[in-house]
Amino acid sequence: MSHTIDPRPLINDPAREAVDTMRGYSYQILRSVEAWLGLGDGEILVLEGAEDLDQIGPGYVVTEQVKDTAGTGNLTLRSANALSAIGHFWTHKLRNPGVALQFRYLTTSGVGQERGEGLNLSLTGIDAWETIGRAPTAAASLEHAGRIRAYLATCDVLPQSLRDFLAAASVEAFIADLVQPFAWITGQPDVSELQRRIEARLIELGDRRHIGAAAAAGALAPLYLAAWSNATLHDRPPLRRGDLLRILEDAGTTKVSTAVLIDLIKQTTGSSAAQSPVTQSELAVTRPPRAPKRRFARPDFEAEIAKAVAAGAAQIHGSTGTGKTMLAAAAVAAFGAAVGWIDLRDLPPAAALARLRAAANHVESRETKMTIILDDLDPSDDPRPFFPALQQLSASLAAYGGGLLVTSAHRLPPRLASAIGLDEPSTFAAPFFDDTEVARYFIAGGCPPGDAENWSKIVHASTSGHPQLADARLSALQQQDWPAPTITEWIAPTAEIVDVRAEARRMVAALPQDQREMLYRASLVMGRISRKRLIAVGQIAPQIAEPGIAIDRLTGPWLEVTDTSDLRASPLLRNIGVDTLGVPWSEQMHAAIAWAWLSDPKLSSGDVATLLMHAALSKQMGPLVHLLPSLLDAAPEVWQEIGDTSGIFAMIGVDDGYDTPFPGAIDRVVFRILQLRIAVEGRTNGDSRHHSACAEGSRRASRWRHCGRFLRLPVPLAGHAAWRRRRRYNGCRRYRRPVAPCGRAGEGRHRIA
Repeated sequence: MSHTIDPRPLINDPAREAVDTMRGYSYQILRSVEAWLGLGDGEILVLEGAEDLDQIGPGYVVTEQVKDTAGTGNLTLRSANALSAIGHFWTHKLRNPGVALQFRYLTTSGVGQERGEGLNLSLTGIDAWETIGRAPTAAASLEHAGRIRAYLATCDVLPQSLRDFLAAASVEAFIADLVQPFAWITGQPDVSELQRRIEARLIELGDRRHIGAAAAAGALAPLYLAAWSNATLHDRPPLRRGDLLRILEDAGTTKVSTAVLIDLIKQTTGSSAAQSPVTQSELAVTRPPRAPKRRFARPDFEAEIAKAVAAGAAQIHGSTGTGKTMLAAAAVAAFGAAVGWIDLRDLPPAAALARLRAAANHVESRETKMTIILDDLDPSDDPRPFFPALQQLSASLAAYGGGLLVTSAHRLPPRLASAIGLDEPSTFAAPFFDDTEVARYFIAGGCPPGDAENWSKIVHASTSGHPQLADARLSALQQQDWPAPTITEWIAPTAEIVDVRAEARRMVAALPQDQREMLYRASLVMGRISRKRLIAVGQIAPQIAEPGIAIDRLTGPWLEVTDTSDLRASPLLRNIGVDTLGVPWSEQMHAAIAWAWLSDPKLSSGDVATLLMHAALSKQMGPLVHLLPSLLDAAPEVWQEIGDTSGIFAMIGVDDGYDTPFPGAIDRVVFRILQLRIAVEGRTNGDSRHHSACAEGSRRASRWRHCGRFLRLPVPLAGHAAWRRRRRYNGCRRYRRPVAPCGRAGEGRHRIA
């Protein structure tokens, strides 16, 4: 037979209980969390600093002593705690001269009436003190201040320096230096009420961030633990508003294992196991692009560039469409197979830096003489991150006697030019055509010699000799079988270069309807596109009758052939589609282009950035919904490249007041999942190369967490709000610069199986 004996606590000594002490500590931590909630941008909270908590902002400090003393009686100016607080405040002032210091004594106790002689006030000492602070020049205030000053000067528990001050100072000085900066905050709520007040504020803050009430209130526990842990560290960092928001976001986040998440997405989308795999791209170093069928050669100029490259380093700079790429390719054509081409067009800085580092590794691994061309290098507004990568690449080439050729829109900044050993004689401006060269070019293109001189003057005047515009005009005249020039087509020459983009659009307007429509659509494509995919874009309803023929006619003057035989729209066409047909048309077309992209089952890591950009601009996730399981199964190397090319998307909808551009629930789910993984790659790859310009971006993105094999999905998902696009953002490997308003994305140009 068994007997159940209820366990009983040991008989203890009540005098040794620390309940009141622990309650006091707990109250102090809760009050610290409440103050943490009230921090503004740029403010910090220091726990166990000068006092229990110090709130510090630009040019001011509020130090606070917290007391849960409701059970020990009311507070008076004769209380030991009150006199001790006044003494501490004076000591802080002496230790911190020149600081605008304010002191708060916060207590759960009420205000009591002083007993005995020495004060003789018509109201309590604490109330008199607060009245003086509100009306320092009133007659009653001056009278009360004089009596309080005289009383405090007799209190032996106060520091001697304070008593000396009180004995010598005027009443006005006593008010200004001691009374006004010191506040008594009495009758504060007990622990339970303070906890309810904090939870209510957390719920209000969580509501603005689309976090449910239960989850937001549940953030109090981790905030309490974080404050307690911080207060117990000797070398403790200050608390900031960003730390609190991160903990609040974590409270509104649930974690799901990757395997379960993939299964859920497959069930939701109905995707089968047979999906297009996304694999790692090839090396960044490729072969030079093929020369177009029609090109105006400049043998002497190209030889001069080649000579400079052979000597170490050279640069070709010029505006869009001046033929820098083809000049570079022609200049190194005689160098043979030991030439590596790196296409940097429209890449975000982190992706460009990754390619530069890959190029240096490629040169070092070959251990032989090489020539490297960096095509379309854009060091952005802050070129400093490019300095180490360019210096490493230049040193690797120089070790084996190789050369470096850079093409860019502008001259390299002096620091970058110094990094690669570039001098002024080796810096070349891409030349425009003069009218004689236009005539020679047109004759080579089939123009009757008798008309070539007149056409050259007309075209040179209307294009200022811009190579790409002159080539486009030649193409149009070829299609018209070289009509005779007439006086009505004459445009008087000007001293300044005309707006080449406006001129390009005027020329596009003269093209046949099917070619114009193809260019409008191609202008929306992010980066390069295969001919197969571009034909699929042409077949989007309403279909272009013969998209392949239209593409062939446009290739050269308006569609550039890249080193991988892919096509991309000329920069002169940027925004022509949306400017001509409007935003609603462009949003629908962006969505259709994203679907057309899957006409080619081969996908590279750069295609993810392209699809994400089209999705964001169309406000629909499109094919990425069905591609998600395959993406999540991709190898780590693939995700590292996706992090390089797609880092801009880690910033969307992270800042307060900004959300994702997707109104649909499933679209938001898929975007948040991909955004999370991109942010994780940005935080876990290349830390040693992370530079200070992205510190703020890194702090914001630390809201997205990664724990072991678990992905953490924000719940609930936020709704649609404004979609911000910024012109420049100085990023780094973790956080990439957002693209220009046209929305050009980074492109991964290496093919995959």
